Amino acid sequence: MLASPPGDRILQTLSGIYQGRAVSPAIAPAVVNGVQPGPAAQPLLPADNAGANAAVKPVGADFESMMTNLRDVYKDVVQVSLVSKGTSAVSSSLNKLLSAG
Repeated sequence: MLASPPGDRILQTLSGIYQGRAVSPAIAPAVVNGVQPGPAAQPLLPADNAGANAAVKPVGADFESMMTNLRDVYKDVVQVSLVSKGTSAVSSSLNKLLSAG
């Protein structure tokens, strides 16, 4: 037996709180026409007609470029972290000076 979704549990709790007036479950959302699906609607992996027994293709240069990009992102994250810590230290010192008078 599947557990009830969180929304149903919330509705049951609210119905218990407001016993005089029961809370009705939400109606399924209507589909909006003319709206293009976003990137989350795209499949994670492209569909492959070769089947599950297809040989794995070597990635080669794609892997190297991915590692280079990952290294660049890591360097940027470190820089942001250092700037954030520096700003926090300056802010803390300024607050101490202001509170000291």
